[in-house]
Amino acid sequence: MVAGLKGVAFLDDDEMVTSSSTENEVYLISKGGRKIVGKASLGKGKRIESLCAVPGTKRVLVADGDGTVCDVDFAKDPPTVNCVATSEHFEGPPPRLTSVAAWDESSCFVAGAIKDEKYKCSVRHVDLKSAHISEATVLDATMIRALLAEKDKGRLLVGVVQNFESARPGDDDEDGSDDKALEAKHTDLVALYPDSDV
Repeated sequence: MVAGLKGVAFLDDDEMVTSSSTENEVYLISKGGRKIVGKASLGKGKRIESLCAVPGTKRVLVADGDGTVCDVDFAKDPPTVNCVATSEHFEGPPPRLTSVAAWDESSCFVAGAIKDEKYKCSVRHVDLKSAHISEATVLDATMIRALLAEKDKGRLLVGVVQNFESARPGDDDEDGSDDKALEAKHTDLVALYPDSDV
């Protein structure tokens, strides 16, 4: 039994991928066949938070809670897993990555916040070939909920929660969630236009 599903991405008209944060696995699914046709394990210790498809390929980028971006290639049998950027590639403390969006075959954007500072989120560019993570942030916000790359339009869409005073550690509900702290806060869909050399 698979639980803790995180994310879904479409590779083509028939195939899609999803992941389990409890099993630390990524699954290739045939929509027509309604079954799992492939899977790849990221190994113990990974906490999958988000995934996305790399346009024009059968590759999937997976972001985890320890600041790692893994490249899963379902074009190979068995699928290969390559951790292209890890916590060691960050200048400071690695963030908990909560979103990833592929820009093209060689680069992506990631969003996350450093542990214990969940209301200080940022978006950064990642060069998948050199594993270089930009020290400069593309965007800073109180919270970032989602990323979507639209390279054909030259933009990155970012779902952000920002501009509020009361959302800080200690505002959580009794169950530990931050739903109450976010109830009356300001949410935006921000369009970013990365430099042409990205």
